[in-house]
Amino acid sequence: MKNLIKISLFAILLIAGVNYLKAENPPIFPDNLNKHLLEEVTYPDFAKEDGLKGFVLVSYTVGDDGSIDIEVINASDENLKTYVIEKLLNIRLCPYDLSVGKTFNVKFDFKLLKE
Repeated sequence: MKNLIKISLFAILLIAGVNYLKAENPPIFPDNLNKHLLEEVTYPDFAKEDGLKGFVLVSYTVGDDGSIDIEVINASDENLKTYVIEKLLNIRLCPYDLSVGKTFNVKFDFKLLKE
């Protein structure tokens, strides 16, 4: 009987894990939240084409579901600000007990590289 329970539990966890991995925006498990966000929010093509440079400062919290809740955002350019907001709203983090509800600050610098 114990073996049947163990096998059933394993099967349920396996099925749940497969469905979790198939999710449209599966959560990301970064060790360093800001480092991960800086890797995800890259220099936008429209800014490269227009020679646009600037910065966006964001204060955010991680929601219970891993969503990024933007609290404060300041930017040198409205287009960069809109771009960062759209990118952050599509990122799903893994909500660690220590990160949920805590405020984090990150600065996105968009600079042109010399050619």
